[in-house]
Amino acid sequence: MKKLLNTLYVTSEGAWLRKDGANVVVEIEGAERGRAPLHLLGAIVCFGQVGLSPHLMHAASETGISITFLGWTGRFLARVEGPQSGNVLLRRAQHSRTADAPVTVARTIVAAKIANQRGVIRRAIRDHGDPEHILDGVERRLNRSARVALDSDDLDALRGIEGDAESAGEDKDERMAVGKLGIGGGWDDYLLYNTTCRRTTPTRQAHSGVRRLVRSSGRFGAWEGA
Repeated sequence: MKKLLNTLYVTSEGAWLRKDGANVVVEIEGAERGRAPLHLLGAIVCFGQVGLSPHLMHAASETGISITFLGWTGRFLARVEGPQSGNVLLRRAQHSRTADAPVTVARTIVAAKIANQRGVIRRAIRDHGDPEHILDGVERRLNRSARVALDSDDLDALRGIEGDAESAGEDKDERMAVGKLGIGGGWDDYLLYNTTCRRTTPTRQAHSGVRRLVRSSGRFGAWEGA
């Protein structure tokens, strides 16, 4: 069974990553701002102007850690990975199964994605509470979507179910951002602001950044500049 590791997000302008023993060290303006053991990482994601030492890139490629470079808007730029290995016969069988019975594969994937969303919501309710019962309603909605997905025999119907679940997940992300990080006023005020404001203001940019941060919750974390 494959062990799922953590993802390190680095978003600080001018950050420099280097290898120190069996750790990756994040430096900003020459000062160490954080470190993480390499054996706990499965990926490193760099936003904007972030640099890495050759020694760290070599160690990452040897240990199976992928390094991804993104622009400030999240646009994909490049990915660095070491040698890959796999079972060719298994891959051929997977592709053949997908071509012969696409609905069976698709319904399993959609149901699993919805189950993952539901797990995040349950953890948020357990850790932070849900006094307004908003997340509880989203969790019930995802439960219904997962059951319908497992019974569906139509690809277009599965696409609709997946889209509905994604919509519920976006509502969940914004609710968690407001509740956990205390941005803006109440939930109703935030929804009103988010649907009526058409200008790109610093506050709106902060909301957008929080949504991206919440979507990456559960990962190893991100170091921000001062």
